[in-house]
Amino acid sequence: MPASENRWPRRLEVIACHVSRVEMLSSGVFELVDRPGSSDRFHDTDHARRGPAPHRFRSRANGSVQPGYGGFSLRTSNGLAGAGFDPTEDVESLRRRGLGDHSTVVDIGCGAGTFVLAVAPHCRRVIAVDVSGVMLGEVARRVKQNAIANVETVQAGFLTYEHSGVPADVVFTRNALHHLPDFWRALALTRLASIMAPAGVLWLRDLVYSHEPVDAGAALERWFDGATEDSKTAYTHEELVEHVRAENSTFSWLLEPLITHAGLRIVGCEVDPSRTYARYECVKVTST
Repeated sequence: MPASENRWPRRLEVIACHVSRVEMLSSGVFELVDRPGSSDRFHDTDHARRGPAPHRFRSRANGSVQPGYGGFSLRTSNGLAGAGFDPTEDVESLRRRGLGDHSTVVDIGCGAGTFVLAVAPHCRRVIAVDVSGVMLGEVARRVKQNAIANVETVQAGFLTYEHSGVPADVVFTRNALHHLPDFWRALALTRLASIMAPAGVLWLRDLVYSHEPVDAGAALERWFDGATEDSKTAYTHEELVEHVRAENSTFSWLLEPLITHAGLRIVGCEVDPSRTYARYECVKVTST
């Protein structure tokens, strides 16, 4: 799809850029310091006329400074350690669904590129998308280290990524969509569907609450009780509590209609025994 067909009205683009900054904050890698010249860190009545104003972000781990996305500066963290992830099963499942030498893959919210490196040998083109320049720098380092030639990096988010070239056969996203509230999540899913080839696959992994509201207390307590003490291998109790408090994970029975309304059909779903994590396999619906 040409980029012009995927553009929004200017005012909505400005709002989306703002939400992408909130997306960065939600990633847990950054915290907002201030926006020069504004006492309100998130709202400015003149914002839509002037465009996104620069913000400053502080690392939760260190204080190094580098240029950031959207015209603002980031103080970056290492952000590379976290809950362990082995993409082998995902890659093999996608290969069974037709992933091959002809395929274009978009990994949105790619982080340090674990899935990117795993899928690259099995497809023609991989586009690694993330709001964090630090993460993309790590992807580039690992790609060069492994002499991989078919990976591109793009600094953007769900609401700002502009696809170019042939449509994506696979869109992969893991632990990223929960940064957006439902209104923006619906727009994000619609945008993802718009860049996908007919019968293309969306492979979505995220923290999703697959239980009823009346069961939330007991389900979350079980989830917290199963947390690890080592954040390098899995999420700690404190991290899980913070996720529930600050993030936008939603119920499965709210997420699934958003997926189908975006023009995607859910053909597979795997729910973790904790009922707090799910994997969705979705296929773009083609017009008849």
